[in-house]
Amino acid sequence: MGLRAQSLAGVLVFALGVGGLGFWGLSGYLGRGFDRIEQQAMRKDFQRLIATLDDALAQKGRGAREWSHWTALRDYARNRNPQFAEDNLSPASLRASGLSWLAVLSPSGELIHAVRGEPSAGSTQTVAEVLSEQTPAGRALRQPAPPAGRCAWVFVPSLGEEVQALCHLPIMDSSGQGEPAGSLITAERMEAAAWRDMGTRAALDLQVYPLGAAPEAWAVLDEVAPGQDRRPLWVLPGEPQHRMRTQLVDGAGAPAAWVELRWPRELRLQGIEVLRGAGGLLAGLAALLALGAYWLVDLRLVRRLRSLQRQIARARAEEDWTPRLRVRGEDEIQELAEEGNHLLRRIQQQVTALEAVAQTDALTGLANRRAFDPRLQAALALVARQGGAVSVVMVDADYFKRFNDTHGHAAGDAALKVLAQGLNEVARRGSDLAARLGGEEFALLLEGGNLGEARQQAQALQRWLAAQACGPGQALAQALTVSMGVAQARPGESPGEVMARADAALYQAKALGRNRIESAP
Repeated sequence: MGLRAQSLAGVLVFALGVGGLGFWGLSGYLGRGFDRIEQQAMRKDFQRLIATLDDALAQKGRGAREWSHWTALRDYARNRNPQFAEDNLSPASLRASGLSWLAVLSPSGELIHAVRGEPSAGSTQTVAEVLSEQTPAGRALRQPAPPAGRCAWVFVPSLGEEVQALCHLPIMDSSGQGEPAGSLITAERMEAAAWRDMGTRAALDLQVYPLGAAPEAWAVLDEVAPGQDRRPLWVLPGEPQHRMRTQLVDGAGAPAAWVELRWPRELRLQGIEVLRGAGGLLAGLAALLALGAYWLVDLRLVRRLRSLQRQIARARAEEDWTPRLRVRGEDEIQELAEEGNHLLRRIQQQVTALEAVAQTDALTGLANRRAFDPRLQAALALVARQGGAVSVVMVDADYFKRFNDTHGHAAGDAALKVLAQGLNEVARRGSDLAARLGGEEFALLLEGGNLGEARQQAQALQRWLAAQACGPGQALAQALTVSMGVAQARPGESPGEVMARADAALYQAKALGRNRIESAP
């Protein structure tokens, strides 16, 4: 073998060795990077799952609050009239509300009344066993309910994959005022289908399993949970997917079930495929680099790729997805920059769409509370700097629960859409914002509108609703009236203070007979 051939062979062996070592190091580095990215994504997805669970429980808690903030129930807790329990706390009433069972306790924790919605109610335990002081859940439920407006949740294992969610609330009058007359406990079955539905809403593969010992083959990744409710997260690694588990812990601190999230490892699998495909190319490039093309590669590739990487890193750090990647030349790197710009444009569109969905009420199409609060805060800040007026109109459908009970929830949804349409009709200016705050409660933000103009807008809404009642095919609107509270922001007033005064005016309108408008002083 001649010197030229030996030199060429040596260069090729060196190039292949460098290429092989480089590929091995790159594989290890990217593998560790993929693992870190996966762990971060898994934590975020699990936290998103917990947030979805919190939202679902908040929705269920609003229904339980309608029971606990009921003047007639408060009177029953005090005088224990058996006729009230027979008429209103029957199994049929619970079935209509989707409850497994209901219990009324005195302030000292004495069981006054308990009723099941169906014979088995999805559990082999009796109400007395659930409320037994021998269990952590029972001891927590026997204590007076906390004064907060949200449920104090306690979870109790049930049959199979089911869990009973127990809402613990103080019994108050319909306005939520005065001293509690005891505690109300409502139980609702959380079937496997309900958990899967929550996972679907969060775009996650969610499963629930009966409580048992921690899986021995699983590793503890981290503790994930907001606030003080921290709990271990067990992970069982796998090539197609990771399986993650944590315990569903109730308000008494006792575990109730396993919550499992199956997380596909798409990122790592794609990375492995990319690395495998790049192996041969990397070896060839290493040979060419070893033959003396370093300066050309550095000029035509490395520097331009570094520039592209810095631009991508800057876009990621600033979270600015505006397409702006630029490189010199007309070759594959320039095409890569264009593809990166297409990807940034796609990300920008998806972020914009997600922001719009997150700030829109799904039923009515109006802005939701998440969109309304920042808008009100910005309007007040603008008034503080430049002067002007900002007014808020709080709108609440009268006797909406009775409307739902009479006509059904589908009719109730249709009525809320009619009300939303009316709000859009009167919110004509570009600066006006109509929003659904929750349930049957709506609000109208008037930037540049004083108290008199706000009352005119409210009166226009009343007239519009009355006109709908007279039109053909408007039977639902005929039974729909609203009470409204109007408030103009004072100098230096916070959003919460403006909303509180408008809300107080709304409650005054309800107290004075409903279907009227009251202004805050």
